[in-house]
Amino acid sequence: MRALDAGDCTERRITGGAAFEDPAGNHFEAFYGPVLSHRPAVLPTVSSFVTGDQGMGHVIVTAPDGPATFSF
Repeated sequence: MRALDAGDCTERRITGGAAFEDPAGNHFEAFYGPVLSHRPAVLPTVSSFVTGDQGMGHVIVTAPDGPATFSF
């Protein structure tokens, strides 16, 4: 695990966070203190993607070693 540096945080518009990988090598980041603009997201390739107050929705990641991933 590594702490995100100031440049990473500025790019992600967050106060701080960390990057790490799960046992399968999938990259993850956890963060705190989002810098919010309170403007609707404008996505050039998707015209009807709406998440409301709940964020981005579901993500599915592969986990070939179930026990190691469960322990993680």
